[in-house]
Amino acid sequence: EGSVSTGGLVVVSLSRQQITITNNSDGVQDGPLFLSVNDLTLGATLNNSTATNPSNAAPMIGLPLERLAVGAQTTVLLEFSNPTPQALSFTPQLVQGVNSKPRLTAFKRGSKIQKTKE
Repeated sequence: EGSVSTGGLVVVSLSRQQITITNNSDGVQDGPLFLSVNDLTLGATLNNSTATNPSNAAPMIGLPLERLAVGAQTTVLLEFSNPTPQALSFTPQLVQGVNSKPRLTAFKRGSKIQKTKE
């Protein structure tokens, strides 16, 4: 004879969000390029993170290109899990890597990141 005990059930909300990054500057953004997910809701996780931002320990995901030409766009899909009742929020930031060491860069004159829901 045996017994079975169960722990509490944890409900995890899974979310996906497509991000579009546009280079509206007058210069090429050389890679490798990453999107840093700064200030992510406490307790939430970026499931498809590929790196960690060295300046603030935020999760990052590598962009699918080596450089972003003037006027060019690229998209990346972010996949989150959020076991908290809080709404998911974050601040996106473009990060340029040099020799596999990410370097933070501000967007140059008009570059933008656009969040779109999927």
